[in-house]
Amino acid sequence: MAVAASVPASEATEIGHVHEAVGVLAPRWSVWVLQTLQHHGTPMRFAEIQQKLPIVYPTSLTQRLQRLTDDGLLTLEPQEAGRTVYALTEQSSQLTPVYAALADWARVNLEDVGPTAHAQQAEDALTLLSGKYTTDVLWALRKHGELRSGELWRLICPEVSQMNISHRLRQLREDGLVARTGEGTRSPYHLTPAAAGLGSVYEAISAWSTGRAIATGSTRAVWGSPTTNHQATGSVAAAAIAASPRVSASVTVARVEPTWRRADLFSHAAPIQPRSADTLAGPHHSGRTR
Repeated sequence: MAVAASVPASEATEIGHVHEAVGVLAPRWSVWVLQTLQHHGTPMRFAEIQQKLPIVYPTSLTQRLQRLTDDGLLTLEPQEAGRTVYALTEQSSQLTPVYAALADWARVNLEDVGPTAHAQQAEDALTLLSGKYTTDVLWALRKHGELRSGELWRLICPEVSQMNISHRLRQLREDGLVARTGEGTRSPYHLTPAAAGLGSVYEAISAWSTGRAIATGSTRAVWGSPTTNHQATGSVAAAAIAASPRVSASVTVARVEPTWRRADLFSHAAPIQPRSADTLAGPHHSGRTR
């Protein structure tokens, strides 16, 4: 996936790095697995990872471990008696700033659905960013300000049908990341405050993918302050927000589910129920603000 040739090469390269990184990190359970290994501090056998993540079915865990190994985020190391263990690679061990940026953004901007684990907050945010052309659209609106659908199409992907951008804009509106400036179908689009706050997230992902250090309080030009600012329109909703499980069973017991929430409208996956009380050990948060 790439933006049009009219985009400066340096910016197109930067956006490409983000696409690649999000594609590796966004699949379901990836962050949970990587944070489990990071929290444990030493290589782990499959059975140990499964014990820490009983919310993941063994077949799903096997597939996720294989994919993370293929992507260079895990290594499979031999032990005595023919056993093997999974370990973080140097690249995946440096993901902490990315997790932090994703979770910080999620706590502020995603709909409040009760106590949510740090790993799930990061996965929720990544789900929002993983759609085709999402990063391209958010970058274009950040840099150029208000743009119509046709203008975004010509800037991002003029070689394919304009319906690709129209579909993405429709989903981004439902997710609460873009909005129209007026009521008409030809009204231009702009970033919502939630999307405008993604600069630090994109900077963290870009820095990790290229091996750069993240400069505190500063972002690269590609992810700098957006051209325009608009009034807040509420919190962000996405399919991942309505997915289960989100917290450990001990937290779920005390949690009262809302009778209705806007995120349910966008849920397309059947909830996965926890199979035991143990989940990823780590910080849990009291919820998200609107």
